[in-house]
Amino acid sequence: MGNKLGIYFGKDKIVAVELRGKDIIRQASLAIAVAADKALTGTPTAEDSAQANLSREIKGFLKENKFSAREAVLGLTSKDLFIRGFQIPSLVKSEIASGISFEARKYLPFKTEDLVFDYQHRLNKGSDKMDIFYVAATRSNFDYYLSLFKQMGIQLKAIESASFALLRIISAAKQLDLKQSIAFMAIDDDLDMEFSIVNAGFPCFSRDVRLARAQDAPSTGSGAEVVSQERLTSELRVSLGYFRRQFSGSSVDKIILVAKNANPGLISELSKNLSIEVQLLELDQNSALNTLTDLDAFKACAVGLRDTIKVNLSVDLLKSRKEYRLSAPKDISAPAPAFTLSFDTVKRPLVLAAVVVAAAYGFPLPEQFSTAKNLERIKSEAESALAPANLGILDLDGLRQRRVEYKKKLLFIQELIASRVSLTVSFNVLPETVRTGLWIEQFDLVAGVKDKAKSLLLKGAIYLGDKAREEEAIADFLKKLKESPDFMAGLSRLEITSTRNTQSGGYKITVFEISGS
Repeated sequence: MGNKLGIYFGKDKIVAVELRGKDIIRQASLAIAVAADKALTGTPTAEDSAQANLSREIKGFLKENKFSAREAVLGLTSKDLFIRGFQIPSLVKSEIASGISFEARKYLPFKTEDLVFDYQHRLNKGSDKMDIFYVAATRSNFDYYLSLFKQMGIQLKAIESASFALLRIISAAKQLDLKQSIAFMAIDDDLDMEFSIVNAGFPCFSRDVRLARAQDAPSTGSGAEVVSQERLTSELRVSLGYFRRQFSGSSVDKIILVAKNANPGLISELSKNLSIEVQLLELDQNSALNTLTDLDAFKACAVGLRDTIKVNLSVDLLKSRKEYRLSAPKDISAPAPAFTLSFDTVKRPLVLAAVVVAAAYGFPLPEQFSTAKNLERIKSEAESALAPANLGILDLDGLRQRRVEYKKKLLFIQELIASRVSLTVSFNVLPETVRTGLWIEQFDLVAGVKDKAKSLLLKGAIYLGDKAREEEAIADFLKKLKESPDFMAGLSRLEITSTRNTQSGGYKITVFEISGS
């Protein structure tokens, strides 16, 4: 197995850690003035020159410190990334990508076509929703790093969030419990805190907090040692409350402070004030991790361990490189929100309706096959009974008896055909009346055999972003159903029996019920 290189681009320095398996071979940092400033102003020539200079500077730094690995995983600061965790309604596999893209637009200050992104998801069985972990970078930042590493002659294997990569360090310290919701916070020397939460090992939430103004930041010492307990407690409560609201009431079982050193008083006070167990990252004195110099080195090591320590963190912006190269921004057309919502929500109920229609046709098939077989048998018997060879052996009473038997059989067939109820026409009306933003969740239709009378129960929901418009659309939906002679066949009344407002996947929607008989 070759050596792996983890590189973290921090705010004012670059940290590199080379590993062989879990063993740290070497580590070093390079202070740079514009580590996070990719949006350089000036002419393209000046920008290219600045990037080339930085590339030469990093190459010299790696050579001077005898780094030998030629493959690297890049970890980016949260300032370079947009990290969002949210929930969406449970969707079938083919609809997940469009559903996530629609929801992500609410949280991002850029158009999705201007971003390079990746995500991972899971079904939250407790709420019947999908948990989404979404990471994006601007195309300009993405291109900047690709070009920079190409000039350095180092092959990038992945690009990920360095703050969430710390999950591997926590796993290596044996403090990751896959049955719990665990929060971990990292506070740097400038009193910037990154607060992240994983639920049963799945990344859910991330928030950056500035704990002190620039003029108040300490010049020396660890941020975890000098941070205000009162300010930190307040920010943690805000983050925990937001997580509970965003993820269906989920709570955090423990919090881990990722730092080499911290004031024990800070740990105990946080545990007391938050009523949550707070732990310091526990590094074995003999562990290779204990040789890491600071928080930035933790992050560089964490991304370098990507293929060595397995955790549920699969997001990699580099995976989108092929798709990104094959499509120009102008070719990416984002669907209108209303249409996307309708497509995601209405498609599955209509598929279910199609299954019901197929079942309505399928259930009578055995009886129809049996009837067809009986018809063939009757036809054969009729032909043999009327054949000249048989007439000579039947007297008049025998012929009359045969006639009575056949009449009874034909009457049975006619009654069987007349009793068949067609439900297809009722289903055919639905696609013509369901409007954008409205979907059907339940459709029960029962028809009598003799009198053809029907009873109907229809439950649905609608989202238009306005309660009055939604109620008006429901009334219009009912009107169109009542105007259809095919749908109303066998129904003497059809009315809205209830409407109410509720929350679904972060949306305020109106659910309704229509019944008829």
